[in-house]
Amino acid sequence: MGGLRVRMALHTGAAEHRDGDYFGQALNRTARILSAAHGGQVLVSLPTEELLRDHIPQGVSLRHLGEHRLRDLARPEQLYQLVAADLPSEFGGLRSLESVANNLPSSSALSSGASVRWRR
Repeated sequence: MGGLRVRMALHTGAAEHRDGDYFGQALNRTARILSAAHGGQVLVSLPTEELLRDHIPQGVSLRHLGEHRLRDLARPEQLYQLVAADLPSEFGGLRSLESVANNLPSSSALSSGASVRWRR
């Protein structure tokens, strides 16, 4: 029987401490990044990658996974995966809005001048 595969997300930003709990946009963004991860995967946001970049220990790296649109966030997020010898490193695509099946045209199709026909 396999072990428990925990997913993690690291993001850097301001949070408000109130009534013994934390609130704010940084926590919401972290939750959205976490929801894109697979079990056993550690995802890192761009602000956190910028802080870690020059301090990563030998044998650990950050693999750039590109820009991903995440639920309830106005702008796409640059995401990285923490890679280390003791961690799984191969996963399917992230669970971002790009991977959710729908019938809407992609933003890249619209920005490239592709025409869209709407049916009633």
